[in-house]
Amino acid sequence: MRTAVFLVPTLAILLLYGGKTTLATVIGGSIICYMLDFLGYQEPTFIAVWVTIAAMAVTLFISSIHLFLVLNSRVTTFNITLIYNMLIASGSLGIWASLQFSFMQRQQPRLVLVFERMLFCITPCSPTVIITWAIIGVNGMSAAPYVLLAVMTAAYFLFVLPVRSSFRMPRKDRPKTITPSMTDLDETVLGRYETAVQTLAYLLLPVMFKIAIHHAHLIASRDDVAGLLTWMLIRVIFHSLNQYIKLAPPWNFIAVTVAVYLFAFIVLAHFAGYLESAGAMILLSIMAVGVAVSGCLALGMPWFAMPVAALGGFFWVRFYYKRQ
Repeated sequence: MRTAVFLVPTLAILLLYGGKTTLATVIGGSIICYMLDFLGYQEPTFIAVWVTIAAMAVTLFISSIHLFLVLNSRVTTFNITLIYNMLIASGSLGIWASLQFSFMQRQQPRLVLVFERMLFCITPCSPTVIITWAIIGVNGMSAAPYVLLAVMTAAYFLFVLPVRSSFRMPRKDRPKTITPSMTDLDETVLGRYETAVQTLAYLLLPVMFKIAIHHAHLIASRDDVAGLLTWMLIRVIFHSLNQYIKLAPPWNFIAVTVAVYLFAFIVLAHFAGYLESAGAMILLSIMAVGVAVSGCLALGMPWFAMPVAALGGFFWVRFYYKRQ
């Protein structure tokens, strides 16, 4: 049920975007799948589902050809990302449909668990992008970051918070609520790594989206930049990610503040065009090394790793100037 909350609107958006060709493909494939399932051919039905998904993805790609023919034939990153998310969302629909087959649950229980984890990993990502894009397309960009935050909040609540797998055999003594014990954590759909990545995305992407939209205003207003950085330091880093900071006070605050502010200066200087001036490479190298070393110190990396971090910052600057 929780998966349908996101995938059904995503399917509707994809059908509206793809037009008559995509709609006809999905309807025709659904009729074939229904007939095969009615006749009791489970494996052919499974194959027909994925053939339908593949055909839908092809029609979506064909419908997106015009996105490659804008801005004097220059392909934009946004267009590529949008099409990529459409294709990934189509794949999530196929995974969702595959989990409905009882013979899969009987014959391939491990594959079913993999599919379930993949579905919970993908659904907060690509369908979220598609739904946000559709809402912004209707209502405009004025509240776009908040729309993304609202959709990601719903996805985080439904998929990222600990949820027991629907395809594992329940224990007799299993409590109703999930406890921090390893036995209960092994029954959750997402592992710690996936949960950590989704949590970081939930915390950072809406902020980065707002910065990307209003970067000209943010660069022009020092108070806004300072307020944003202060909010990020207090509410995001020290409140939500404090367990990853290994330095003791007050050095943890100093290291994180130096890393965040130097990184912010680099970003602002890039958008303002200051890094193209003569001599900027030396200043950028100093700031990049400072960001790398301060960040590694805050994360508790050993001292012998600091030269590696410094070299990483230095060579990143060389890549920045040599990338073209």
